[in-house]
Amino acid sequence: MSNRRSKKQEAQIAKDVEGGFVQPASGAIWRFPNDVCASNFIIEAKYTDAKSFSIKKFYIRQLVETALKKAKLPALIIQFDPEGEKYAVIRYDDFLALDEYLGEHD
Repeated sequence: MSNRRSKKQEAQIAKDVEGGFVQPASGAIWRFPNDVCASNFIIEAKYTDAKSFSIKKFYIRQLVETALKKAKLPALIIQFDPEGEKYAVIRYDDFLALDEYLGEHD
């Protein structure tokens, strides 16, 4: 059941972001890594029914490397249950740039 929820989550994220589409085989093919590609982001989507989710350093570095090669920003989207909010994990430098951008556009 979790696989079906993951597919639904990926489709919703792709719909929500500018220019988004789900990667073939959800990133399982080496030429199409990660789950969602968008105009500005490479996105890895994770769904879990558990109370926690562990992020491995290697895993995050792989996402960042792939995104930077494609001149996009990396984002990890985590959803904890079917109706739960989604959380975006981004690099600290991207967070600071977003903060600066929002400050300039108040």
